[in-house]
Amino acid sequence: MLALKNISKQYNQTKVLDDISICFPDTGLIGIQGQSGCGKSTLLYIMGMLDDDYQGEIFYNGDKIMNSQQFICEHVSFMMQNKDFISALTIKENMILPCHISHLHYNVSFLQKIVTQLDIQDLLSRYPRQLSGGQMKRASLAKALLKQSDIILCDEPTGALYHQQAQDVMKYLKKISKNVLVIIVSHDPQLLKTYCDDVLTLFQGKLQGEIKKQKTSSIQVAPAHQRHTLWFYPIRQIIHQRNKLMFLFYFNGLLLWLSF
Repeated sequence: MLALKNISKQYNQTKVLDDISICFPDTGLIGIQGQSGCGKSTLLYIMGMLDDDYQGEIFYNGDKIMNSQQFICEHVSFMMQNKDFISALTIKENMILPCHISHLHYNVSFLQKIVTQLDIQDLLSRYPRQLSGGQMKRASLAKALLKQSDIILCDEPTGALYHQQAQDVMKYLKKISKNVLVIIVSHDPQLLKTYCDDVLTLFQGKLQGEIKKQKTSSIQVAPAHQRHTLWFYPIRQIIHQRNKLMFLFYFNGLLLWLSF
């Protein structure tokens, strides 16, 4: 169970989050709505321990989270609103990267099942720049699901999607929330009302509403841990940037030659 206790945060002199305390269920689909700029994404990042500039405490299964990196690796997956992919890696390489960072062995058949259900099986060898906004959203969701985490945090998962695509993504999140906790931040109150078990509203720094029923999670088999080398990723980044590096080398050489 994920629990927030007296969480507060402010930018300069403006308080964005004001003494928020809440316990989330083990499983279920929880929506958080609110006006643009009210702090929804900030709250989501704090829940996932990506933002440590806050006051208060966060607990998981009754224990205060002391090691944010370990918590993320073992329990959390993210579906970000943007900057979710590394441009030098293919979609498949981006999808398996969180598993490698967390030293988890991903299931190849499960990967194929996810991408087939999300209709992106033909996009795995492409690069992020070659995908549309809707395709990127579905690929981001697949990446979050592949890690098989206890908690999935989604920042505007239906943004840039057509109505039917948004419905499909929400139906899929609803389905997987039977076994894990899915928390969604969205500007679309109708989608949240239709699919979420409970909807909370962030207003003037306060989280309004309540979670009506605490759910108990079913037993899941955790992905096996496996050591992975990460040298592959910076090498790919260097190769991806080779044209820029060659241009800079040539340009600097030209400037040096002109200076004589």
